[in-house]
Amino acid sequence: MSKKELKINTSKLNTFALYHKYPGQMDPQSVYLSLDLETGEAECDWTGMTNGVPVGVYHNRIVQWLLPSGIRCSVCRDMMDEIAPQLQTILDNSEMVVDCNCNRVGELNETAIEAQDQIQDAIYRLSEDPWTVASIYTVEDYLADCSDVEKLIREGKTVSDIVAQIEDYADSEDVIVEGSIETYIQEIADSLADEAE
Repeated sequence: MSKKELKINTSKLNTFALYHKYPGQMDPQSVYLSLDLETGEAECDWTGMTNGVPVGVYHNRIVQWLLPSGIRCSVCRDMMDEIAPQLQTILDNSEMVVDCNCNRVGELNETAIEAQDQIQDAIYRLSEDPWTVASIYTVEDYLADCSDVEKLIREGKTVSDIVAQIEDYADSEDVIVEGSIETYIQEIADSLADEAE
């Protein structure tokens, strides 16, 4: 059995929430808690893959649990501290074996599988709490009342200044805004300029 020491990596938790949506996507990228059975590293992050399964996950060398997109990073940090004993149990009760296709794969015994289920239960309980996930708005919904934006434009504020002000405000409210704030503000500025001609 593996005797890896658990290493909790919080380097990806430097924003207020884990959320990413590529341009043109309908849904955001999936967010996972991952445990690397070979290195002992556990981390939470959104996946950069749009299709397919990473080879380490496919061969069970990396165990993953799906988290809600937009989960607050503070929640991830607290959760990883809480489930650290179960993560270590999985490391202590897993091993790397070679399967019939000569692939190096991770194998969990019953104790590890039970710990894996306990982690899934903890994640399920988290997902029932509405505070777990940050508030997410489309740019159109977040800026539905454009009167303040129009006022700032008429006062001579630049688009980049207005965007920075809105982004700072959204960050202070722990809000995720989907879409380009800059494009939206520029469209309002262009519309006001057309009206003025």
